[in-house]
Amino acid sequence: MTRNIQLLYNSLPLIGGMIAAVIFTVDVKPQKGIVMQNRIVLHFQDGEVVKGSTGDFSPEKPWFHLTKKTSGETIKVDPSRLKGIFFVKCFDGNPTYKERIDMERPGLGRRVMVCFKDGENLFGYTTGVSPGRKGFFLFFSDPENNNEKVFVLTAATDDVLLG
Repeated sequence: MTRNIQLLYNSLPLIGGMIAAVIFTVDVKPQKGIVMQNRIVLHFQDGEVVKGSTGDFSPEKPWFHLTKKTSGETIKVDPSRLKGIFFVKCFDGNPTYKERIDMERPGLGRRVMVCFKDGENLFGYTTGVSPGRKGFFLFFSDPENNNEKVFVLTAATDDVLLG
């Protein structure tokens, strides 16, 4: 399968202060056998936190693999023990960063507050929450947040409030 990607590049200012934009199309063919690895941080319902990467997580699968950051060991993970799977930009993050929860993020769905059974609350956006499903993706309000998104396990929540 070939994906057609359009790219937009701005050129240098032209005479008279005008800026020209050039749009061109590139065909990208995914290579067989190469799996994209996502950096994730697993938050278990018992409080354990494990950092690593995965290339086979799917909300529909009963399990996925995690390669631990600390040891390189690959383990099979049962999502029913988790409260959330945090997809992160980097493992270190910025502990002094203050997340903004008041930012508007058009196109990411409805604003929600997730109330976990352990007392933690997350704020963000989701395109769908259904009590009959195993979980849902939450996108954070602050694009500068180290978390790209989190897959919230519904069984670990007390409530999900739609804004």
